Amino acid sequence: MKQHVSGFVAGLVSLAGAWGFQLGFFLLAARQIGPAGVGVYTALLAPLAIVGEFVGLGGSERLIRAIARDSQHFSRLWNSLFTVVLLTAVPMMCAYVCYVLWGVGFYEMLGVAALLGVSELVFARMSVIAEHVAIANKNNRAANIARIGLPAVRFLALIVATRLGLITSVEAVVIVMAGTSFVIGSSQALIMFRRYQWPTFGFERSEIVNGFPMALTQATRAAQGNIDRVAFSLVSDVITLAFYSIASRIAQASLFSTMAILRLTYPSFFREGDKGIAYTFALAVRILPVIVLFAALSAAAADLLAGYIPQLLGPEYSASVVYVRWLCWVVVPISASYVAADAFTGADMHHFRAFYMGGSVIFQLGLLVWLLPTMGLLGAVIAYYASALSYAAVLWLDLWRRRSLALRSLISAG
Repeated sequence: MKQHVSGFVAGLVSLAGAWGFQLGFFLLAARQIGPAGVGVYTALLAPLAIVGEFVGLGGSERLIRAIARDSQHFSRLWNSLFTVVLLTAVPMMCAYVCYVLWGVGFYEMLGVAALLGVSELVFARMSVIAEHVAIANKNNRAANIARIGLPAVRFLALIVATRLGLITSVEAVVIVMAGTSFVIGSSQALIMFRRYQWPTFGFERSEIVNGFPMALTQATRAAQGNIDRVAFSLVSDVITLAFYSIASRIAQASLFSTMAILRLTYPSFFREGDKGIAYTFALAVRILPVIVLFAALSAAAADLLAGYIPQLLGPEYSASVVYVRWLCWVVVPISASYVAADAFTGADMHHFRAFYMGGSVIFQLGLLVWLLPTMGLLGAVIAYYASALSYAAVLWLDLWRRRSLALRSLISAG
């Protein structure tokens, strides 16, 4: 028990560190390159979070599940994992370049975009794979190091470069990201190969068939937090995009308390799920008030601290204060939806969660297309809230319906 608790705490600390370093990197870069630079940086980075989920087709996540059932699956999935990564990185890179050229029209930044694409789609992806492979092999210490390693090194490298007066443009920030990704990603790949085995390249067709639905689910989850910035970059100026990006980043950082609590309760959903969805519903109802309370406290803290943004980032960011205060409270419905979603997953009904998640992204994208051209940033905020509230409502209503059906079946059988 003591070992389990210490392992959980270590994992939580590494998760908090990774989130903190990522937010620190963004805020320090924002202070150095100004709102226009942040807008360009956001337009270049946001789509990579979505298309990056297709690199490898969820092979490392499937590795975790497969080994949990039978360790003999490791060799087969291990060898196919890196082949699929290479095969999928190329088309995703091509899609990203098309977005840069014909979506946002950054023709003069094609070289920078290509460098950023390789950095995030290949080398930074190695850090994610290293974390998942370590989890699959029950090496929690290695997983924690892999999780926090790249964000920490990036943040420290940016501090050093800033002290040397080198961070004056988006290009300089991308070079820091690419350089650290190459060093850390390559190192973690070599450590994996030496620790486990050198992969022999080759794959089965079933790996593509089985991997695509999981990659689509992960990409949909990434789209929930990034599709607004992608859509904004297509129709808005970079200054407004920068203010919205800061608000969105701070709102997402406010989700940490929710993620920490759900990380603790996640195994309980699977234990209750063995008895049926009525039991995961009951657990979700017990957890919901705590989750909503901490989400509201986090939102209140973000609302309060928003007033210090001009002192932290510079007076040119004063306009972003009101946007942070508009957007920070969205963490409450998002947190509520996470609880219901875990109840579905625990009851082995993850496909319903994925279906509703996809519908939420499509709904949000439709609202963005409709509202952004006429309402600008306010339209993006409305779309974000409407999507989050509707997603939470649909999940909880369907969860309640399925719980009622399950109870009726039990009563009828009894």
